[in-house]
Amino acid sequence: MSIHIEQIRGLVIETGLEMLKSSLVVGTWGNISARIPEENVFAITPSGVDYETIEPIDVVIIDMDGNVVSGEKKPSIEWKLHLAIYKAREDIRAIVHTHSTYATAFAIAQKAYRDRQKILSRSQVGMCVSRTMFFLVLRSWGLRL
Repeated sequence: MSIHIEQIRGLVIETGLEMLKSSLVVGTWGNISARIPEENVFAITPSGVDYETIEPIDVVIIDMDGNVVSGEKKPSIEWKLHLAIYKAREDIRAIVHTHSTYATAFAIAQKAYRDRQKILSRSQVGMCVSRTMFFLVLRSWGLRL
């Protein structure tokens, strides 16, 4: 693996710690990924690991065919969603999936924020990522019954 991949792994970890510090996530919720275009892979947080304990080797590297190429842990359960977005939008370099209070409230209420957001079901995301979209809120995301 290149030093570039190790740098990206470090940035993924730093971003997770900042999300935690900023109360954008609780515990192991949410996930982060970053594209590594020269390698045609992306780095993604591991599933179920507290942001405060993630080590660089825990950040999973996945190729654009969905194969794990490096990492000691299981990738975030959302890796297929991240892969679909990266395939649909080559200009996307990173994805930060939070569970902030306000975003969760919009998702549960199924309300769009201004004109820059679309409310989608999880299965629609890969097909509906558009060139003008700035962020997504998934319908009923964060709702626990």
